[in-house]
Amino acid sequence: MPPHCPPGYTAYNYSYFEICLKFVPLFVNHTEAVSSCVKEGGDLIKLDSRDKFKIFQRHMLQLPPSKYPFKVWLQGEETDRKKGEWTFHDGSIFDFDCKIFMQTNQPEETHLAASNKKDFPCDDEDPANTHHYVCEIYRTFKDTY
Repeated sequence: MPPHCPPGYTAYNYSYFEICLKFVPLFVNHTEAVSSCVKEGGDLIKLDSRDKFKIFQRHMLQLPPSKYPFKVWLQGEETDRKKGEWTFHDGSIFDFDCKIFMQTNQPEETHLAASNKKDFPCDDEDPANTHHYVCEIYRTFKDTY
């Protein structure tokens, strides 16, 4: 069995994996958020299914209530504005509807973040903006035979 989640992470069962999630309450741009997660052996959370989205919601709801609205960086980059196509960091197509709201649809809004509003809707964001972020690390723990 792989080692436990690193300190500061919370473990969740997900299919044949255990995923470790960590909310980081620092305001950083998208590049800094990705770099920080990668240094810890993971990446930004990849919302690639309804089940994963529910885990993300549960994780966020465990945080102390915030008096102020905030957003968290997620995996997701707009790769074709005309088609409305988004991809994850591994190049796979983002085909899960995370309720993406195009706030102003500006050309620089090419990355994905979720707000701490009810249901955690996703927004297109300028990657230079600063937000909190959620890191994800996968651990294989079930026999897949």
